Amino acid sequence: MHIVIDCRFVRHSGIGRYVREIVPRLLRHMSREKFTLLVSRGEWDEVFVQQCKAAHAFFCHVEAGMYSLREQWEIPLRIPRCDVFWAPHYNAPLLPLRARRKIVTIHDMAHLALQDGMSLPKRLYARLFFWNAAHRYDRVFTDSEFSCREILHYEDIAREKVDVHYIAADTDSYRPCGDEERKREVRRLYALPEDYFLFVGNVKPNKNLRRMLEAYAIFRREGGHASLAIVGKKEGLMTGEAGMEEHVRSLGIGDHVLFTGFVADEHLPVIYSAARAFVFPSLYEGFGLPPLEAMACGCPTIVSRAASLPEVCGDAALYVDPHDSRDIAGRLREITDCPQTAQKLVERGFHQVRRFSWEDTVRGIAAVLEELRH
Repeated sequence: MHIVIDCRFVRHSGIGRYVREIVPRLLRHMSREKFTLLVSRGEWDEVFVQQCKAAHAFFCHVEAGMYSLREQWEIPLRIPRCDVFWAPHYNAPLLPLRARRKIVTIHDMAHLALQDGMSLPKRLYARLFFWNAAHRYDRVFTDSEFSCREILHYEDIAREKVDVHYIAADTDSYRPCGDEERKREVRRLYALPEDYFLFVGNVKPNKNLRRMLEAYAIFRREGGHASLAIVGKKEGLMTGEAGMEEHVRSLGIGDHVLFTGFVADEHLPVIYSAARAFVFPSLYEGFGLPPLEAMACGCPTIVSRAASLPEVCGDAALYVDPHDSRDIAGRLREITDCPQTAQKLVERGFHQVRRFSWEDTVRGIAAVLEELRH
């Protein structure tokens, strides 16, 4: 069987993690099959390439960027005849492919569920490509039962067409750091204080950063002392007239909120391990990997009772109403005032993380590929 996988997203954060974790494992698991991996010189990842080098794996260079018009004609021209083509994101090719069967991964339906503030061209793009992925591809992979329900809600397709393959925290990389000197070294590198709440996320509005900052301001006004560290790019995080830094100043918390910007992968587990708690009051997640990574590092976790997060976090997190700043602030105080609660969350978190593994994900995907052989 010849399988072609689009790996051009490999250096991106969310989808890139998905590709980096699954594809090398899948090659090892299906070592008798032939693979062609689409890669981009502009998104070249030497570590990933080395992990995928094998006698049964070949690389096909594609110059088109993600979400570009060019990718829509270049990929159909470049890929060879194959048994299965797999697109790991909803921007799957519209034109016919030289593939007997086609698979696409739809991680979430946020572009249809959260269209406020989206321009008309972006709405039309999302509508077209989600329809194409759901209706013109043979199988749809997704990351959670919540996302499966969302796909079926927005697209009229059979439930049997959608396969749920949970993703996971890499516990070889994400584990507690007990080295206090290492913690001090990483805190100095990013100017982190000794006591801080932690948020890790991208710039999308569904991450609910504005309300989290408002909750933190309430926590400070009511006598809380821990700082707040926000890991991720800060440009573009806020919309409207007031930018993020101005919003922080207006809340009177400018001296207690730290934006780290980019954090190297090897430092993130240490930052999780050193945090008082991880806070993730997101409005919409197709899975929500950061809470699992925090749990794997022994960090108590606070998440919103929304979307996929209860499914992923189980009883190992404190839950908040993401629309209620006071509720979020109350959970910050609870973690601060009740060490027993924090310790209980840590213990439950270790157990919850073990429910998910990349090896299980790969076995499930391989089973579908084998099914499509016939």
